[in-house]
Amino acid sequence: MDSNGITVPDSIPKTLKLLDRLNGFSAADPTSFSGKEKYQRLQRNITLLMFCSAMIPLLLVELLFYFQYESPVRHSEHSGIDVEADRVRQDYELFLQKRLSGLRSLAAFYEFEQLSDSVFLAERLRILKEEFKSFEDLGVLDHRGLMRSYTGPYSLEERDFSKSF
Repeated sequence: MDSNGITVPDSIPKTLKLLDRLNGFSAADPTSFSGKEKYQRLQRNITLLMFCSAMIPLLLVELLFYFQYESPVRHSEHSGIDVEADRVRQDYELFLQKRLSGLRSLAAFYEFEQLSDSVFLAERLRILKEEFKSFEDLGVLDHRGLMRSYTGPYSLEERDFSKSF
């Protein structure tokens, strides 16, 4: 019991003595600091203690998140590039497949002799240009690699492409 008749648990005076020691106050010399200095120092230490008790767990959680999510984020940056590259590759493949389908149709529907006629080939090129807008020229090679017929902006008639394959 204290001087006012209030029962104080034994742990409270021990805690206060511990705080006094942490704050640099000596129980042997209670007059070493005035009351105002003592409470300013105590206020500063409690503020620092509260700040540290809040910041240390925050920093630990931040470090945990950093190391846990650093690798997936770095991987996702590369996977974005991979997805874009796959999309571009698929676009090119579709582009080429459409053009190949037009050329395969020509080869399937017409005989070699018909396609070897330059006027007939020029008409087929005009149709392909209307349909696909990406054909510039069209040529027919025989089994030896000789250009049999050609229509387009270059002079490739009667060229030998046998060594080009």
